[in-house]
Amino acid sequence: MKGKKLILFIAEVAIFSALALALDFVCGLYLSFAWLNGGSISIAMVPIFIICYRWGPKGGFLTALLTGTIQIFWGYIYHPVQVMLDYPLAYVSCGMASLFFNQVKNNKGFMRHLYICLGILIGCVFRLAFATLSGCLFFETPFWASVSYNGTYLLPSMVLCMIITCLVVQSLNKLLYEKK
Repeated sequence: MKGKKLILFIAEVAIFSALALALDFVCGLYLSFAWLNGGSISIAMVPIFIICYRWGPKGGFLTALLTGTIQIFWGYIYHPVQVMLDYPLAYVSCGMASLFFNQVKNNKGFMRHLYICLGILIGCVFRLAFATLSGCLFFETPFWASVSYNGTYLLPSMVLCMIITCLVVQSLNKLLYEKK
């Protein structure tokens, strides 16, 4: 990347990371009461997924890493490894959606939506795996209890993110995939 393209990339990663953090904060204000041990239904992953499908793996993983790392500042800290599992690694796993960047960019209609949802599914499954591992290792929660607890907020979050991301990518097609 050179010149204007690099500046655009850096600006979009920063803006979408900030948007993800703001969405997570707002969703947490209204929905975190139901999960007393952490987590809430959130659409914070939507900006990460949009960058995944706009810039590919480089942008997706960087936005996810930045978002997850900043989450540490207002997150729950029990152990350094738990922090890594619950924040940076959990969010970086959302960047896995960018593995379908070319398929999303080069397809239209149903196939585009299918690849968007498949990428989000894979990212959220890995995020669930990191949250489950953290629950088992550091909060002494049995495996299925940890999967169930984390799934109660990650599954609805995933479905909401699929719907919103498909709508955004569909409506901003020209903007997302114009020559940068």
